[in-house]
This record gives sequence, structure tokens and C-alpha cells, in this order.
Amino acid sequence: MNRYALWKYIVIAVALLFGVIYTVPNFFGEAPAVQVSSAKATVRVNPSTRERVETTLRTANVPFDSALFETVGLNSTVRVRLQDTDTQLKAKDAIEHGFNPDPTIDVARSADLHAGRAGRRPSRIGCAPIHRNLRIAILRFLS
Repeated sequence: MNRYALWKYIVIAVALLFGVIYTVPNFFGEAPAVQVSSAKATVRVNPSTRERVETTLRTANVPFDSALFETVGLNSTVRVRLQDTDTQLKAKDAIEHGFNPDPTIDVARSADLHAGRAGRRPSRIGCAPIHRNLRIAILRFLS
């Protein structure tokens, strides 16, 4: 019978161990979840955001398994685990509506506020009218 050096047996054992560790996640199914994080550096996600997400889901009657707040470096997130993908989509819609109920109204109010500060009258759609000279300058630039 042939005998090999001990280091060759160790290399084979390490390769097999690495292969087993690499394939273990495939034995577990996917866990549907929704993650709430900030896209802007000036807006922070804090533990009160987790409570707000939980109350939003409870008011929308969306069942969830757990909600946890975690911070990795400077990035903070809230992760909500759900039971299936249909519930995941309902939770996503509920959270989006809970955190930003009507984005068009928010934009219009913001534009009205800025127009009022500048001493101009906001237009009917909520945006300040473009000054005549600016409009002419834009048309000259485009032509």
C-alpha cells in the first residue's frame, strides 16, 4: 500500500472542510426580509426607527417574525424578518407608505415653501414660476 506525506493528507482535509463550510448555506432556505436604511448621509437610522417600523407594520396588519436594529461601522439598518414573499411585498409597501405617505405632496409643499421665501407666488402645481430672463437664457443656451 502506498503511503503519502502527512502534509498531503492535511491539504485534502482542509479542502474538504472548506467545501463543506462553503455548501452549508445551501441547505437552509431563504428568509424573506425587508431592510430599512438611509440613502443620505445626513439622515440617520436609529433605534426609534425600529419602533416606527414595528408600529407601521402593526397598523397595516402585516405579521412579522422579528425586527432588529444593527449598526455596522457608520451604517445603521433595521431588518424585519417575515414569513413569506407575499408578506414581504405587503410589508415593503406598508413601510414605504408609512415613512413617506405621499411624495408628490411633500415635493409640492417644499417648492411652495421656497417660493414663499423668495417672495414669489407659487403656481397651481406647487412650483414657483420661472423668471422670464432665466427662461430666455435657457432657450438661447439650448438653441
